[in-house]
Amino acid sequence: MKKRGNRRDKAEFTGPNAEPVRERKRPAEAALITPEPVIEQKRIKKQRIAHFKDEAASEAPVPLKPHKKVYDRFRELDEQAEREIEEERREYDGYKPRKREYEQAMDEYERIQADRAEERLQKQQERAQRREALEKYNTSKRKMNKALKMKNKKGQPNLNAQVSVLLERIQKKMKE
Repeated sequence: MKKRGNRRDKAEFTGPNAEPVRERKRPAEAALITPEPVIEQKRIKKQRIAHFKDEAASEAPVPLKPHKKVYDRFRELDEQAEREIEEERREYDGYKPRKREYEQAMDEYERIQADRAEERLQKQQERAQRREALEKYNTSKRKMNKALKMKNKKGQPNLNAQVSVLLERIQKKMKE
């Protein structure tokens, strides 16, 4: 069995037209190989940072706020959020919380039941009015028939009753 060797054991060239195998750069060697423009840019950047630090130090020192405990800061944030919510609610007077699906369904059911009860009541009233009108008509009809059926002792129709019925009819039409 043939042992495998490291890259270093291999020849510098592999294949007929291949370039030599390059080894990996180590960090210490990388600093040596870094091109000059990159080094120059890093140096300029460090100078700028130092310049800004000097300017900041020359300005008047800003007094620092005393450190607050974390829960105090959160309490302040909560109070501020509550104030903002209250202001928004005051701005919008028509704020109404939305009803849940169950509440909406319950309201719809109650509305339908109320409509049905109202329709039932209306139908009952109409039936009662019809019944009263029919009863009134039947009583007047019976009264007229009774008057027209009247006969005298000899069995002849009573003309006096018939004339009174006709007179009543004429008076009714005159009133209407």
